Amino acid sequence: MVTVKESLKRAFIIFNALGPYHRARLSKATAWCQAVGWDLTVIERVGAQVDYPWFGGSENEGLQVLRAYGTGEPVPSDRRSATRLIVLLNDVKPDVVVFGRNSPALYPVLRWCLQVGVPSVLLSDSTWHDRPRAGWKEWVKSRITKLYGSALTSGARGKEYLINLGMPEERIWTGYDVVDNEHFREGAQRARAKATFLREELDLPEHYFLTCARFIDVKNLTGLVLAYSQYVVDCGTQPWGLVLVGDGPLHGEIWALVQKLGLEELIRLPGHKDYEELPAYYGLADVFVLPSISDTWGLVVNEAMAAGLPVLVSEKCGCAPDLVREGVNGFTVDPEDIGRLASQMCNMALGSCDSTAMGRASEEIVSRWSLKTFAQGLHGAVECAGQTTSKKLGVLDSMILLALEPK
Repeated sequence: MVTVKESLKRAFIIFNALGPYHRARLSKATAWCQAVGWDLTVIERVGAQVDYPWFGGSENEGLQVLRAYGTGEPVPSDRRSATRLIVLLNDVKPDVVVFGRNSPALYPVLRWCLQVGVPSVLLSDSTWHDRPRAGWKEWVKSRITKLYGSALTSGARGKEYLINLGMPEERIWTGYDVVDNEHFREGAQRARAKATFLREELDLPEHYFLTCARFIDVKNLTGLVLAYSQYVVDCGTQPWGLVLVGDGPLHGEIWALVQKLGLEELIRLPGHKDYEELPAYYGLADVFVLPSISDTWGLVVNEAMAAGLPVLVSEKCGCAPDLVREGVNGFTVDPEDIGRLASQMCNMALGSCDSTAMGRASEEIVSRWSLKTFAQGLHGAVECAGQTTSKKLGVLDSMILLALEPK
């Protein structure tokens, strides 16, 4: 066994493509790193993503960013991407590398770390329940997970999953899934200060439930529309509106359902909104709802809470045990129980709960999930990896990595 360096000077962190969340976190982490005497360099693996088309290819002020792609080839093949990553690593020779296992292009990076004796930190926000799990796949993932020196994960469920995969608890740090709370808090406050003007400009109801999500199956927006339809019948008074911010392949199907239910006057679909536009929609809302049937975390819940909103969150969302306190800042719901979700919406709209107090509680709870939380977690995971003896790559694990690497 070879002992890795105790004094780390330079860390690399690899992301597929940088979005607003990454840039906010990494700006804070860069400043934190400089304060403790080491540098953080970001590698952007690709310049665009299908699922998140607003990620990648933008300027990253204040960040040291190396790109493993060319301007003429923003989305290289996994094989070319892996080759470029290894070239960058050999050129700079970092003291630690931080990356996930969500692309075949990253397995050669893990092999490089093990062969050169550079400690690695696993980035992971997966949970046991975010998708169906096959036993043999979990065995493979367990072998890979144990090759990393430490891990940075989202919260309680992410940590539990890594422990089940064999990562020692003392090597796991949390705080991966955070947002710039101040961006959403201050933006919401500005929106409320000119609420009358903005409601007219943005065509928003006086009171409304809000969700922000991609229009895909796992976000369960059809279930939310059905629950809202039942709420409209049950509430017995002028119903609040429902605003669904976002876009995606199910947009037409969801709007067809809205029309079928005769809710065109009550439900708004304003489309995708950029990072700078989002705080206004949170600031003018009354309650935030995230009904996903599967979600590794649910960063929009962080955003809504930072904006001071009560929340109704699916129990399937990874953030639920960390961010939702039953009856304090909101409630968790079974996303497949349409009647229960409708009932909770009624309770919130009819004043059965102190929504103002719940909103304040949301702000207080999410204040402990801040950009500083990410910076501290990243620093802790890097230091932990640096104090761990590096592992030699055995024959079986070498065969597994070779099988997973891009061809």
